[in-house]
Amino acid sequence: MVATRGAQTGTASGDKTLLPVYLLNGDDGLKQETLLARLIKRIDGEGNGSLDSQTFVGAALKDPTVLLDACYTLPFIAAVRLVVIKDADKLVKTVQEALVSYLEKPSETTVLVLIATKLASNTRLFKAIKGVDAKTVIDCSSKKRYELPALVKTMALTHKLQLSTDVAAYLIERVGTSTVALNNELIKLASYLAALDRDSATKKDVQTVVARTAEVKPWDLADAFTKGDLGLTLKLRARMPEQSPHGLLALCVTRLRELLAYKALLSRGENPAQRMGRPDWQLKSHEQGAQRFESEQLRALLRDAAELEQQMKSGGNPDLLFESWLIKVCS
Repeated sequence: MVATRGAQTGTASGDKTLLPVYLLNGDDGLKQETLLARLIKRIDGEGNGSLDSQTFVGAALKDPTVLLDACYTLPFIAAVRLVVIKDADKLVKTVQEALVSYLEKPSETTVLVLIATKLASNTRLFKAIKGVDAKTVIDCSSKKRYELPALVKTMALTHKLQLSTDVAAYLIERVGTSTVALNNELIKLASYLAALDRDSATKKDVQTVVARTAEVKPWDLADAFTKGDLGLTLKLRARMPEQSPHGLLALCVTRLRELLAYKALLSRGENPAQRMGRPDWQLKSHEQGAQRFESEQLRALLRDAAELEQQMKSGGNPDLLFESWLIKVCS
């Protein structure tokens, strides 16, 4: 007789009983990988998972009967069968609707895991998954950028590696915000230092071992010049050769206008984040910029920007003019 799901102990979310479906929803790939591995381990204690598991890729899954057959197939060795759908937010409508119907009475011998970057909560599929149990949806959203250094330091400890906050931030600067990529680089860094009989990494170690792969976002440049960090501002600009100086100037002008609004709201005793419709974490550099600039300075910089735009359109070297303006702002 095949054991039922209720006989299992431990789940991806810490429950005592496995649920018929889980949605790992978010852009933190490492967290999703970790939760899935933990779930596989609980289901497949004997190491026979390949016989009782099947994985599909959302965009490639066109026929709902193939998926439903996998869900209703009885397990061969393990107590329950594991069916995984990657990129579940890319499923075609017919497959989504079939899943909605399936979840009204899911198989008692199958655990279905959907992995998605962003499955909207207003979709029928999301509501059907949530309707099975309050614990079926597991948030796998990435940490905010300012929270990442602390997370990376914790991740490093799992590899017996010590990082200061500055070194963790430098690693993020070189690699980007993907936790999967960061974890891979931490593994390489730990191996490198182990060979040197060390467990604490410096910026020089990171520079030696970790290739720079992070893509610079335009708002990173805006944040740097808002804080007045001239070195970082010019370094970021040098790493954005494909970005038009005209477009970056427009972004910076928008930031200066936002700083004016931020200061005006503060002077009236109002909450800038609430009035500007932005979460507090998105306005951290605005807070620093509001302390750094007087309102009249911001107005003067906006006038300079208007003149700069005219010079750029009149035949001046756009890149040189823009970088000269950045230097002035950071001064």
